[in-house]
Amino acid sequence: GSVAGGGWDELSFPFEHFDFYQSFVAVHGKSRTWDETPFYQRVLGDIRAGKAKWGCRSRDQLDQRLVHLQELFESIGRFGFVPNHSDDQIRVDIGRDGDLLFADGRHRLTFAKIHRLDRIPIAIGIRHRLWANFKRQIVRYAMRNRGQVYAPILHPDLDSIRAQHGHKRFELIRQNLISRGGRMLDIGCHWGYFCHQFELLGYQCTGVEASSQNFYFLKKLRRASRRSFEIAKISIFEFAEAENREYDVVLALSIFHHFVKTESGLANLKRLLSGLNAREIFFMPHMTSEPQMIHAYWNPGESEFINFILDNSCFVEAALIGHEDDGRPLYRLNR
Repeated sequence: GSVAGGGWDELSFPFEHFDFYQSFVAVHGKSRTWDETPFYQRVLGDIRAGKAKWGCRSRDQLDQRLVHLQELFESIGRFGFVPNHSDDQIRVDIGRDGDLLFADGRHRLTFAKIHRLDRIPIAIGIRHRLWANFKRQIVRYAMRNRGQVYAPILHPDLDSIRAQHGHKRFELIRQNLISRGGRMLDIGCHWGYFCHQFELLGYQCTGVEASSQNFYFLKKLRRASRRSFEIAKISIFEFAEAENREYDVVLALSIFHHFVKTESGLANLKRLLSGLNAREIFFMPHMTSEPQMIHAYWNPGESEFINFILDNSCFVEAALIGHEDDGRPLYRLNR
């Protein structure tokens, strides 16, 4: 696609307001026949005024076109969405904040929506200059970090960027959840991957991230995917003092070892755990051989860290639920 600045990306109205979408939904639901729909009357009026529509110059040709579209709709329902390189492909533009803006292919997009397809192939037409600049920032960040970001980015224009961690951690957690909905807290949420995923599961999510750089990307990516989870640029210790909430799920993935590098950090972690009111916590410990832990105040082993959490929190049981691809274990601790 091309890149362009300006105000062309201003949001106007939802795709579902197009008369073809509304008319096809009505015909599909058998509440109207085609000739009773606003779409049909508009197109037929254009044809009678001498304007050709999809090569149609008569009512009979229009009716045949609608028969073809019905066949396409049924084919998508049976066989899924088959990519093509014709003028009928779905094309979107991307606005300054990452909004996917419909540009072309309303028939196929209508059918995909009615069939509730999770993913469809699209062609990108125009990217807003501000979005293109943001994408370049992420690419440059990845280049400084061995060509990858920390966790997958779920926006469709960014999900091809390689990530250090894949989806395995999330899938392990999802498969071992005791709760089914409620509040989720991600301690050290980085760019918000787990908040994005848990919001899709129906949770009310809060991500706490103290790093200014990470928070910048976290905020921009939340907006780009139009998510509504809460974010806080603050240390988890300050957050816990200000917010006395009960959580169903807490995530502490490769984060607690950063606190035990100093005596004061260890004391803060004890206080955090003692005041944590949650149903379950998913914990990923560090590797004791990591260079950053060589001069740490405390460098506990896996079982030692698990027992420390159990001794200083409301949790009474720990279970190993799997391993990350790099061999790092993942635990669920619950009441």
